[in-house]
Amino acid sequence: MHAKLADAKIAAETKLAEAQSVMENAQKKFMEAEENMMENVTNGWKLRKLPKEMDFIENGIVQLVT
Repeated sequence: MHAKLADAKIAAETKLAEAQSVMENAQKKFMEAEENMMENVTNGWKLRKLPKEMDFIENGIVQLVT
């Protein structure tokens, strides 16, 4: 019984660490995309669509849910 609980705890901690890593990467990419967007606006460029870097949002959320 204790071994099963220990395995479950390790699995949960691993999932939590993975989720935190995904969130940290998403935050970093979001900040980079925001910086790029501000740079484009500052330089007077027209924004036609969201930067490619924004694609991570959907992927990151899907990874967390599954």
